Amino acid sequence: MAAPPTLGPVTCQFADRTVSVPLYSTPVAPTGLTVYAAGEPMPGLHLELRLPRTTFVAGAVIQPEIAVRNTGSSAAAVVLSAFAWPQIAPADPRSLPIFRGGPAPAPPPLVVPPGEMRTATSLVQLPFDAAQPAQVRGVVRTSGSTLTADVPLKLTVAGPAQQLKIDLHADQHQWCARATDSNGLTPAGPLVASMTGRATNLSMQAGASISSLDATWAGRFSLGSGVGPLTLSVFVGGQNYETGKADTTISL
Repeated sequence: MAAPPTLGPVTCQFADRTVSVPLYSTPVAPTGLTVYAAGEPMPGLHLELRLPRTTFVAGAVIQPEIAVRNTGSSAAAVVLSAFAWPQIAPADPRSLPIFRGGPAPAPPPLVVPPGEMRTATSLVQLPFDAAQPAQVRGVVRTSGSTLTADVPLKLTVAGPAQQLKIDLHADQHQWCARATDSNGLTPAGPLVASMTGRATNLSMQAGASISSLDATWAGRFSLGSGVGPLTLSVFVGGQNYETGKADTTISL
């Protein structure tokens, strides 16, 4: 890959094609969600936890949705989040980096006016061990009160059809990655990706949650001299696949 221009998409040369990849993917909202848990966190607020289903391949990344309806007479500020429970440490090395060390940081509060509903989605990394008990826990926090709603999950062992192949290329200016399924085709459904970089005196992370329907991602970086060899890792996961990881090392 030649040195790219400062702006515009990244040109990625894969084995079978050349692809122009935008630097920023548009987030893909989850669809086909069903309410699997509901509750009344406090008078005037109604909670729903929504998922596409309750059976997933072990190691998948899912996007549950939390919805809060304000049936009271005044606005309410709420913080919504979801994560896999119980939390297991240390995390599997294939886990998306944003999940290591526990749930992702809580988002800022949402203000829900009277008579209205607000929703939020969270990325949830599921355990890689299909025998491990797992559930999705939705959390609503407001005015010093906390409510949790749990949905038990069934995990299945990832077979060849649920394992991703990640083609990762990088040079001194940029990185490109593409995921394919076991047949070498674009995987079904949206995927999310994360990239990390590690060198002797450097640690970086980009794209903690980059959604893509065409399973391609790219990024640029500008590094000074003396950094030494840089190891890039790209993690890719989705609700239909076990999360995968690819590494490459470049000299700077």
